[in-house]
Amino acid sequence: MSLELKNAIEDSNKLISAIRSEVEGVKNADVIFEAKMAKIEAELANTIALKSRLEALETAAARPVAGKGAEAVDEYKAAFIEAIRKPGDLQAKQNFDMQAKSFNIATGTTGGFAVPASIAAEVVAIATDLSPIRTLARVVQVSSGDYAELLDNANAGFEWVGDDATRTVQAAPTLTQVKPTFGEISAPVQVSLASLEDAVFDVSGWMTESLGRKFAEAEGVAFLNGNGVNKPTGIMQATLGTTKTGNATGLGLDIADKLVELNYSVKGAYRANASWLMSSATMAQIVKVKNADGNYLFVPSLAAGVAPTILGRPVYSDEGMPNIAANAKPVLFGDFKQGYLIADRVGFSVMLDPYSASGFLTVKGRKRVGGITKDANALKALIVSA
Repeated sequence: MSLELKNAIEDSNKLISAIRSEVEGVKNADVIFEAKMAKIEAELANTIALKSRLEALETAAARPVAGKGAEAVDEYKAAFIEAIRKPGDLQAKQNFDMQAKSFNIATGTTGGFAVPASIAAEVVAIATDLSPIRTLARVVQVSSGDYAELLDNANAGFEWVGDDATRTVQAAPTLTQVKPTFGEISAPVQVSLASLEDAVFDVSGWMTESLGRKFAEAEGVAFLNGNGVNKPTGIMQATLGTTKTGNATGLGLDIADKLVELNYSVKGAYRANASWLMSSATMAQIVKVKNADGNYLFVPSLAAGVAPTILGRPVYSDEGMPNIAANAKPVLFGDFKQGYLIADRVGFSVMLDPYSASGFLTVKGRKRVGGITKDANALKALIVSA
């Protein structure tokens, strides 16, 4: 409490006491006059309380964004959870707005709530666990949709020279700008109002799991097959080098040799960190493949959290990958970290709708993400073709 506010309260109390003493000294004091004095006292107390609240709000708004302490972060998260638990409650909304203002976070004209960083990080972690592409690709955090990277095409010349020999000027490498295409995921999830009213219901855990799965599902499809229109541009949109199965509709009889061929079609610099990617249905066929010596190419993992391997390189399943069919590309192989770029806009927001579904709160998560194939030379595909 500031000294100015403290002095105002003390002066107000003195004034009220003086007036009351004067009234009490008058014989047969008028009852109406007494009621008016009580009303003045109450209004004055409310004014002082309002001034105190406004002063606290101004102090919070003046705090710097950087260096927020754990206590302030916890207050913001608590206000966010309260707003979720009490959708439509004006006081909860005002409390959250006050906390958002102290962090210089705009809630937006559409009523969006900026998700606390700790919850947002947990949602992204769930999406990463469920999306192999996120695990394998290069992921960067960006603050706008104008992000771009440069790809060195490694086409500059070179020469061998002696210690005192004249150096011939070599041509500069050609650089290609690689710019992810962005889109916004809108993912609605629902929870019953009765659950929100239960004090032991884990709002943060529910939101993390629900939105994490929704985002992973949407992103996984886009990272592979997105057309770049209001969404990431998927790997399958790039012009990739391919190895044919030798069969128009399936894997063919010499699939073991074709997988070896695909493996070595990737340059050694990329092959060192390469991985296989296919759907579960395709993997079910690949696990049966043996080489000429009768040994399985697929080697199951013996430890939790460690991927199985094919030809010594880890293999991952992604249900967004096409299954075995004519002209399909059911298997990808290469260095995804060099080959594909994912750009995450920092943070995301949610909008609350407690009215559309009776007895339920609909939480609409909104998240912007971009993606693009950065170096097509790092990735190759197996294509079902004769």
